[in-house]
Amino acid sequence: MNSRMHMGIIALCAAGVAVAACSKGPPPAPPSASAASSPTAAPTTEGAVFACPMHPDQTAHEPGRCATCGMHLVEKGAP
Repeated sequence: MNSRMHMGIIALCAAGVAVAACSKGPPPAPPSASAASSPTAAPTTEGAVFACPMHPDQTAHEPGRCATCGMHLVEKGAP
């Protein structure tokens, strides 16, 4: 291959990496920051446990976001 073709391939690869990096969006806020800064956060229920729908091992005693994926924590049903 000639050098012009190499440069074209490198440019296409760099553009693909840039598009892939930008498509993810910003990282989710930490759970404590989103719950504390949200003025419309639901009041905590005494003894309630909130968990991530995708990562049930991620739990909290107040609404917030999952530390793994950023999804909203939902209240678990009573045992």
